[in-house]
Amino acid sequence: MSIDKLWLLAAGSITAVAYFAVRLVHHRLKYRDLPCPPHSMLWGHLKVFGKYVKSFPQGAYIQPTITQLKIDYNLPDIFYLDLWPLGPQFMILAAPEACAIPTTENTFDQHDVVTDFFNRGVGTGFIEATNGALWKHLHRTLAPGLTPSIVKGYYPTIVEEAVAIRRRFWGIAKSGEVADIRHELGHFPFNVMGKVLLDETLSVQIYEDICAAFDAQTAVNRTDNPFTKWRLGKDVRRQDLMQLMLDNAKGLLLAGFGTTADTSTYILMLLSAFPEALQKLREEHDRVFDKDHDKTVQMLQEQPGLIRSLPYTTAVINETLRMFNAGLSIRVGPSTMPTMEYKGRSYPLKDQVVAISQHAMHCDSKYFDEPKLFKPDRFMSEEPSFPRNAYRPFEKGLRSCLGQPLAMDEMKIMLVMVARSFDFELRDHNPSDKPKYSFTDLDTKLGDHAIQHWAYTAGPAGKVMMKVTERSTAN
Repeated sequence: MSIDKLWLLAAGSITAVAYFAVRLVHHRLKYRDLPCPPHSMLWGHLKVFGKYVKSFPQGAYIQPTITQLKIDYNLPDIFYLDLWPLGPQFMILAAPEACAIPTTENTFDQHDVVTDFFNRGVGTGFIEATNGALWKHLHRTLAPGLTPSIVKGYYPTIVEEAVAIRRRFWGIAKSGEVADIRHELGHFPFNVMGKVLLDETLSVQIYEDICAAFDAQTAVNRTDNPFTKWRLGKDVRRQDLMQLMLDNAKGLLLAGFGTTADTSTYILMLLSAFPEALQKLREEHDRVFDKDHDKTVQMLQEQPGLIRSLPYTTAVINETLRMFNAGLSIRVGPSTMPTMEYKGRSYPLKDQVVAISQHAMHCDSKYFDEPKLFKPDRFMSEEPSFPRNAYRPFEKGLRSCLGQPLAMDEMKIMLVMVARSFDFELRDHNPSDKPKYSFTDLDTKLGDHAIQHWAYTAGPAGKVMMKVTERSTAN
């Protein structure tokens, strides 16, 4: 190579480095007066956040990391994380009134990172990954089929599948084997969603294929680089009607069965860890239903309104969702709104990924008394002790989860079918001798599963092995 070419190459390299250095300084200076953890002109928050990510298991859900960071640095209701250029620029909302701004006071769009994430296994036409006119069209199309009144019409299907999952547990109990209860439970919401969405009984092979998709996504998330999932390529696809239908069928099937299966699994884990709560739940079922299984099934079929007479069962589900919510809500501010006003201060929105940290609020003693404790009774009062906007497992506003009524009724009916019939005991979960994190001590009871892992939804860490024992009092 000639000297002239070497000089040209060197000059180009120096120019590129100088340009990047100027851009880096300009970018980092934006955080000079913003609320955030200790910020480096060179690294931004890459090093501090990376350290926290490494303190959690590989593939762990990002929300507990944010919660621990907020606690350790005593961060305010709104704070920023500067992960540029390897990751996004986060604006974290961790207070009820702050979270209401992009969800109920306004309806912020989904951020591009959501579309990028769902594009891999679902498609960009899935309602959770759309905005604007397309989202409005899909919402008008899908929402009427998932209202509480319509969900009542699905009760025969839900009861039928709940009876089937009880038979499955009975077989496991008879075998004496330890089973992956998360996988076994998944058949229940999966079959319900198949009949609700497609009016079809889906094959076991389709269920196994969907589970394989979850496992593959979990493997992608278990990476040494915590920002890989934020750097996915974009894929522009033609949005014809058939593609939209396919995308939403896949998306609702994945989300609908995944979140319900994961939450149901956590309910059984928590009830096994807190027998006093399990006893209260069983007593409620004895009061409302017959102690005989067949008569209980008949009552559910003939008097479906009885499912509304289970306040403690509902409270158990709500408390489980408080401790283990299913996803991180990510939004982007509108171009016409460069800042967000909150308690007399302006917060920049430009270029920010607006993240609603439900987990941080659900673990905050400012909003929930003794947040480390599993206390279903906190949801029993007609006037809750926590602020109205603090509890948001399904999010709030127009973009809240469409499947909430169906998921809640599925879990209630499932518990009526199995809670009085079986005892469940966790196995191979590696409980800690003492808590590893300041926001929870459940790792001493649930072990590895105390920290959720991320696939398409947040759930337990891999297989949930449990011993199933038939109760002698069960009929």
